[in-house]
Parts: sequence; structure tokens; C-alpha cells
Amino acid sequence: MAAAVVVRRARLRSAGPTSVPPSGAARPDLVDGNLETVSALNAVKTVLYLVVFLFFVALIVRFVFDWIQYFSREWRPRGPVLVFAEGAYSATDPAVKALRRILPPLPLGAVRLDLAFPVLLIITFVLMGILRP
Repeated sequence: MAAAVVVRRARLRSAGPTSVPPSGAARPDLVDGNLETVSALNAVKTVLYLVVFLFFVALIVRFVFDWIQYFSREWRPRGPVLVFAEGAYSATDPAVKALRRILPPLPLGAVRLDLAFPVLLIITFVLMGILRP
């Protein structure tokens, strides 16, 4: 029983096939009148998915701040916006810097194309697809 956590809920009392649960919502934990179990592996997978999803949100916030600073060079975040920017950069900087060491910017004449951010975004998409609950 340590490998699985049993979700304990009261059984629905149905008057017929068209009856609606008392709460007004479908009951996903009841399958054919039986309790559905949630394994420890599924719980860990769901938590990892949440962590990767929050990292993905931080990447998107970083992307937006980078483009705002690209188009408006004199703009600097202040107040609560600064808190969001600092959180996004603090969460994503270690991964971006590590990927830049492995995959340095690609020189294209006078311009250097940084591929670390798009590759990290693709890796995040793949991880979210693998960990989808």
C-alpha cells in the first residue's frame, strides 16, 4: 500500500444513468463505482510537470523582458515589475548560461546568433510532453 495512495471518497448514490453528482461536477476519482488509486510515480510525475511548467513560464517572462529592452533601450523595470524580472532571470540564468557553454553563439558575419535560449525552450517543450499527466 506504500506504492499507491488511495483516494478515499464517498461513493456516489445515483438514481439513474442521467443523475448528476451532488456537487454538480463529474467525479474523476470514481471509475465504474470503484475508487481510482494514484500511484507515487504519477504524483512525482505531476510535481515534476508543474516545476517544468513554472520554468517554462519564467522563460516566457524572460523572453518578453528581453524584447522590451531590445525595442526600448532606455526602459528599466521598476517596482513590482522588477520583482518579476528578477525572478525570471534568476530562475532561467543558470540553465541559459550552462547551455551557452555547450552551444556558444553562432557567428554570422558581424552578428552572433545565440541559440541557447531557443534550444532551452525546445528542451522544455519536450520535457513537458514527456511529463504530461
